[in-house]
Amino acid sequence: IVMRVAVKPFFDALRRVSQAASPKTYSVTLDISSEDISSDSVMLSASSSEFGSAAEAVPVEYAQPTRIGFNARYLTEALRASGTEVIELEIETPSTGAILRGVNSSFAWRCLIMPQRLE
Repeated sequence: IVMRVAVKPFFDALRRVSQAASPKTYSVTLDISSEDISSDSVMLSASSSEFGSAAEAVPVEYAQPTRIGFNARYLTEALRASGTEVIELEIETPSTGAILRGVNSSFAWRCLIMPQRLE
């Protein structure tokens, strides 16, 4: 497990940051290894030549250092469908699929999201 995060603040930050993402890729980076943040937060960032850049830190319960990119649309849809207040995001490597799991939910919700290649 790489990180456990509350859905609402993560979803809200993701929606704000994704406004700066390229309309072609909607790429958003999750950075847990950044020197700018503490180990108990994840930095969400996006940038494009059309809309500039945006970044926001979101608190996480625990995390392991990693940097991975996702299509913001896929990630927000998964969070919207989760039906839970807290999720776990499990990543083996930045090039393999990430598994999102609901924590303490009344049903066993899981979602697989493939990452995007970071430039």
